Amino acid sequence: MNALGGVVSRYSSPSDLVGGRHHVAQAPSIGSSTREERLAYVRQRYVCIADCDACGICALFHGRDAEAALSDYIDGKEEHAQVVMRYRQR
Repeated sequence: MNALGGVVSRYSSPSDLVGGRHHVAQAPSIGSSTREERLAYVRQRYVCIADCDACGICALFHGRDAEAALSDYIDGKEEHAQVVMRYRQR
């Protein structure tokens, strides 16, 4: 909340919202990004909304925290899509 009691949005502008959801750009490739950039992407993309039935992130990663599940991507060992596909195949 701001000083006037209004909610402060974590989005920089309304154009960041697509269909009522926050639009997150494609995952940075491990060859052109730093660990910090990849971690920031994961934290922005996989936000827990505390409603597993409506979200699906917990189901995708089989109950694991997104940062733990995507650690190979964050550490630059494997591309984001490869890690996600591995979880989808389980």
